[in-house]
Amino acid sequence: PVARRLARRQGVDLATLTGSGRRGRIEARDVTRTGQGRSDDLRFANGIAYIEKGPATGTPILLIHGFAGDRTTFASLINGLTKADRHVVAIDLPGHGATEREAPDIDALAAPLPDFVRALFGDQPFHLVAHSLGAIPAMALAETFPVSSLSLIAPAGIGLSINADFVDGMADPASPGEVAHLLRMLSEAPAALSDAAVADIFDVQKRGRLRTLAGQMIGPRGQTVSIIGALDRLSARMPVRVLVGHRDRVFDWRDATALSPRIAVHHFPRAGHMPHAEALRETLDILTAGDRP
Repeated sequence: PVARRLARRQGVDLATLTGSGRRGRIEARDVTRTGQGRSDDLRFANGIAYIEKGPATGTPILLIHGFAGDRTTFASLINGLTKADRHVVAIDLPGHGATEREAPDIDALAAPLPDFVRALFGDQPFHLVAHSLGAIPAMALAETFPVSSLSLIAPAGIGLSINADFVDGMADPASPGEVAHLLRMLSEAPAALSDAAVADIFDVQKRGRLRTLAGQMIGPRGQTVSIIGALDRLSARMPVRVLVGHRDRVFDWRDATALSPRIAVHHFPRAGHMPHAEALRETLDILTAGDRP
């Protein structure tokens, strides 16, 4: 299904490809290696699908998306960071997008990332930006790699509150219509996705890659993972920012008020769960403030 979706978006005729998977199955990497419709410039390293934008000599920034998303959720932010001469890498987490690795549990989200980061950045420090569930694997990276700064947007793991209906619905949607309703929870602005794009998302999510992960994220009282202690430790040795939207319908922004005073918490009163899309200019100002000439 991922290969079919990529082929449809990139105008690739699957009949012209030779599959590299088991028994000749066509995989996503076979589509991206054709050289046709390469506007997304999708690449693979250590089993992780990613795109790389901006000047190679620019300040490196790694973007990690949230639950049921992929690298495309950062499209506007990537464009803005690239214009600011940043070297941007945006990945698809295991279980998401074009990455073929699965995520049978929460720990599996971060498992392949250390080797991926070594292949991309070596020992060079980089800025790390993560959204929602992406905060969990981001924390694992920040504790083991030379990260210049950590910026978390509407992060998971800072409180019990979570919209279980959204998580369960995106993990196992019943129809494209249900997906459309769920996506409206992410933003205060009207959804810009076409019916075809929503249908693509439904096709991908209906595969059930995220069902087990969704079940592990939510316990009887709410979120099962906490990053508060790790954030406190990290804030003692690097700049840490948290960006929250006051109209977030997935998490409760007020959970951020309990974080360490060393952590800069940026408030977006009119934004929902996607401040980086709803308030792009302000988000760019925040993310680039620390390394301007």
